[in-house]
Amino acid sequence: AALGANRPASDDTPLSDENAEIFANQLGQVGFLHSIDRSTLDKVLSDPNLSQEDIVKITKAFNKKYGSIAKALDSEFSGGLRTQYTNVITDILIEQAGLGNQDAINLLAKELRGATAEMLGTADDFTKRLFSADSEILGKVAQVYSTVNKDANILDDIKGDFSFSTQEDYVNKILNAISTIK
Repeated sequence: AALGANRPASDDTPLSDENAEIFANQLGQVGFLHSIDRSTLDKVLSDPNLSQEDIVKITKAFNKKYGSIAKALDSEFSGGLRTQYTNVITDILIEQAGLGNQDAINLLAKELRGATAEMLGTADDFTKRLFSADSEILGKVAQVYSTVNKDANILDDIKGDFSFSTQEDYVNKILNAISTIK
């Protein structure tokens, strides 16, 4: 099956937290640097038995143990492969956030910090995808950003990490998203 293709949003038998941790541990290889095991990543993203909700659980477990998956993907892969993996995972997180999955919203906020403030340069594939998401989702991410990132400021983290025009676009998108939240 293609990566991420035809994956249900949720199913009747969600993945247990323990099994999500097992997948996360298989994904993360502990060595000199944390990296991602490509064959496990391919299995997880092409397994039709894993729902989007399951992928969120696995990503959450990975984030808890190893840190930002966007950052790990950015450092482990290059070019089209990095973009493909990042887009599949980001799209699942965005779709689940749109369905009200609070873990997905929190993960998007953590991943945004990991993709900007916590790395040299930025994980551009992730940030481009997130900032093209629906304004309501971006607003939800902005709402929880400082809480899930220990009082970090989303606007401060965006400033200085991008070209001026991109930075200005992202700041405006955040401000517009925040202004629409009731």
